[in-house]
Amino acid sequence: MQLTPLRTKGCFFTWCNKQNANDIVYSKIDLAVRNFSWTQTYGHLEADFLESGVFDHSPIVVQLWKRRTIYPKPFKLYMVTMGHKDFTLMVNRVWQQQEEQDPMALIWSKLKMLKNEAKEKQNMGDLEKWSTIEERILKQKSKATWIDYGDSTSKYFYAQLKIRSSKNNITSVYNDLGMKIIDPKAVEKEFTNFFTQLMGNANGLMPCPNTSIIKAGNCLTLQY
Repeated sequence: MQLTPLRTKGCFFTWCNKQNANDIVYSKIDLAVRNFSWTQTYGHLEADFLESGVFDHSPIVVQLWKRRTIYPKPFKLYMVTMGHKDFTLMVNRVWQQQEEQDPMALIWSKLKMLKNEAKEKQNMGDLEKWSTIEERILKQKSKATWIDYGDSTSKYFYAQLKIRSSKNNITSVYNDLGMKIIDPKAVEKEFTNFFTQLMGNANGLMPCPNTSIIKAGNCLTLQY
């Protein structure tokens, strides 16, 4: 049926028998899926499993998210780009340019120009055909399925690319109070606060470990 599970958030266990503490049972028995038509039309979908409340099953809310970024997308130079027939000529042409400025600033300027030209080539339609990195990863992931669907450059291939992109995109998080945060800046702040509390505060004076206590404990040997 070509169904693919949606990325889920919220409650992990989706069902509860609502019994007393000694007899209560939690289980994950519900699943939200989508077909290829949904994937092609709505790339970034996720299922939010809400608190069950008075019900035994968690309500499932399927949400469509638009990709929102607060920082420019980082530039990635693919190996297939470097293998393009015009890549060496492009590098030589940019690097042979001479300007009256500090040598280090000149190198920085050339790298910036090279980045812009490489980005322009990577956005071209013919270069997109050369970018087979994602295709190789997906083929290795499921060779049997690819024999049937992937090599034909069918809906399956493009749907898998959208699914992969959707899974790598963080659209929302839950804070300690159970509130869902969707604003990109608030999501970033929540990540920063979480890991700051997790790692603790910096201490300028760190006590040295007692080596005698360390040596008295279990130590690795040649046998173990």
